[in-house]
Amino acid sequence: MSRSNLTPTVEEIKKVLWYDKESGLFLARFAARNHKPWRQIGSIESKGYLQIKVGKNLYMAQRLAWKYVTGDDPGNFQIDHIDLNKTNNSFSNLRLVTNKQNCENRKINVRNKTGHRGVYMKGKRYVAEICHNYVRIKIGKYDTLQEAIDAVTNKRKELFSHAEKN
Repeated sequence: MSRSNLTPTVEEIKKVLWYDKESGLFLARFAARNHKPWRQIGSIESKGYLQIKVGKNLYMAQRLAWKYVTGDDPGNFQIDHIDLNKTNNSFSNLRLVTNKQNCENRKINVRNKTGHRGVYMKGKRYVAEICHNYVRIKIGKYDTLQEAIDAVTNKRKELFSHAEKN
């Protein structure tokens, strides 16, 4: 069984699945080998995402949800889970992004003691830095956690709003 990057047509998806965009659940329209009609369908793959078989191929549920609602194939774009919950496929939790944008919306490293991405302690001061276009940018050292958080937030806004204009 292969997993295709391109999704089936909207008609093919709607023929076998029903999607509730509020809950993010997919239901099988018909009985098949392993499921009854109108039951939740899909399985969790090794990275924690829900995958669903349509025809002979497996597809990521978030890609099927996007196509089901918008009619547009995500193509080479990725579908990001805004709340970082890989199984929450409610449409309001999904957004079309580039690989770079998807990487920027990730969980905080488990070793991070401050609870904020891009902020860590060095000695008695807080250091603020971010990665942008594969380059580590040191923003500065601060006496308070809030100053470091604000510095990281402002730098992200500056860099990302500039990237959107180009």
